[in-house]
Amino acid sequence: MSIGTGVEKHKEIECKVCLTGQHREMLRQVMETFGVCEDYNLDIMRASQTLTTITSDILQKMETVLRTGNIYSPYPEEMNRLLTGRIASWHFTPTRGNLDNLRREHITKNVHVTGNTVIDAFRTAVKEDYCFQNAGLREVDYSNRRVIVVTAHGQENLGKPLQNICNALKELAETYHDILIVYPVHPNPAVRETAYEILNHHERIKLLEPLDVLDMHNLIARSFLVMTDSGGLQEEAPSFGKPVLVMRTETERPEAVAAGTVRVVGGRGTGHL
Repeated sequence: MSIGTGVEKHKEIECKVCLTGQHREMLRQVMETFGVCEDYNLDIMRASQTLTTITSDILQKMETVLRTGNIYSPYPEEMNRLLTGRIASWHFTPTRGNLDNLRREHITKNVHVTGNTVIDAFRTAVKEDYCFQNAGLREVDYSNRRVIVVTAHGQENLGKPLQNICNALKELAETYHDILIVYPVHPNPAVRETAYEILNHHERIKLLEPLDVLDMHNLIARSFLVMTDSGGLQEEAPSFGKPVLVMRTETERPEAVAAGTVRVVGGRGTGHL
C-alpha cells in the first residue's frame, strides 16, 4: 500500500508529503512499510526540544517549503483546523460525528464520510501467522497471559503524571498475576528515565525499545487491553475489539467514548489512574 495507490493516481491533484523530521528511526520504518516517500523533510529534531521549539522550528522551516502568497498553491502552511476547513473545496471525514461537526460550523458542501484510513492500514498489517521482529515479543505466551499494551509519552503527562501512571502500572502487575504489561518506551529521555526507574526488572512488566509498525499492530491484535495517551491507538485498537483506557483527562476521539470502546481514566492523579 502506498500514497501512489490513492491521491497520487489522480493527476489533477498535486500531492506533496512534508515531514517534520522528528524521531527519524521510528518514522522511517513506518514510511517504508506503507510505501510513502517524502518530498520535503524539515529535519527539526534537536536535543531537549520542547513544544515551543518544535512549534517555532516547524513554522520557520515551513516558510521555505510552502509559502507562495497564494493560499491554494500549494496547500496552505497554516495548521489551524478552522482556517483549513474554511478554504478547503472538499472534505473527507472518518465518521458521521465529524460530518455533524462540520455542519455545525456551516460547512456543508462537498463533504463525504469515507471511514478511517488508519483502520484500513491496520487491517493490512495484522496477520494470524505473523512472526514478531522483536525477540522479546516472540517470547510472550499470548494464549495464557492477559497482555496489556501500554504507550505513555504525551507532553501533558511528563513529570509527575507519568510517575503516577507508572506506579499504577506497577500496582496492576503486582495485583494480577496472570497479566503481562508490555510497554514500548518512547525515546524521549524524560519518558525513559521515569519508566525504567519505576518499572524495570519486574517479572510481569516488559519494557521494550520502540516497535516498528508491523510489530506494534500485531501486538495490539493479540492483546487483552490497551492503555495509552496516544490518539492513534484509540482508533486502531477498537477495530480489533480491544478496549482502551485513555490515560489523559480528555480525548479528541469522542466517538470512541460514545461507542463504549474507549474510557478516559486520567493520569494526573496523586497515586493512581
